[in-house]
Amino acid sequence: MCMPVECPLCHKTTWKGCGQHIDSVMSKLTEDQKCKCPRDQVEGELAKQSICSIL
Repeated sequence: MCMPVECPLCHKTTWKGCGQHIDSVMSKLTEDQKCKCPRDQVEGELAKQSICSIL
């Protein structure tokens, strides 16, 4: 399941999860609320946050 999360780069809304439900998460947002950052950079930053929260 996908869920909305704050982009660590631009602080707008992006998603994390399986990728199957992106439209249902992002369709609720206006264009100016959506993160436009490159997905690989966002995923890298989100992964760093997840690792740090475990340690």
